[in-house]
Formats: sequence, structure tokens, C-alpha cells
Amino acid sequence: MDEYDVFANVIVMTPKEHADNIYRKATAFIDRERKIAAGITHLPGDSGLLYKVLGMEPGPVKKQVREFCSLVRQEIKGRPLPAEFPWR
Repeated sequence: MDEYDVFANVIVMTPKEHADNIYRKATAFIDRERKIAAGITHLPGDSGLLYKVLGMEPGPVKKQVREFCSLVRQEIKGRPLPAEFPWR
């Protein structure tokens, strides 16, 4: 993990048409200033996607995972994730 201390995985099991749409909308990136990186790949057999996030602190990694999960929920259910409760 080189310079990163926090690692998160999201596995999305979904039909190919949803996976392809999500893949097109998700962004893989390395942000050296914020010290966070994310990547996405297709699972074997067109069974879904794997999304990975690396960072230095849990907060930004969790935020990135929630943004991706919201994108997935928007694609599958037509609604984004509800706002996170402030006391969590």
C-alpha cells in the first residue's frame, strides 16, 4: 500500500448492463494532495465490479466509498444514498 494506511473494497454483484453503466460513471484517480486514490475493475464473468480506495485517514476513504455506493444505488434503484446521520 506504499504510503497509504487505510484500504477499502466495495464488491458490486450486478448484471452486466448495470455494471457497464456504473463503470463508465465511476472515476479512477490518484490525488496526491489529498493523499487518496481509487480504482475500479470488472469482476470475472461479467458478474459485477470491484472498487478500491486507498487513503491516509478513514474519513476521506469512507466519504469516497459512500459516493461510489450512492452512484451504484442511483443506477440500480434510481435513488442516491440518504445523507449520513451526523452522529455516526
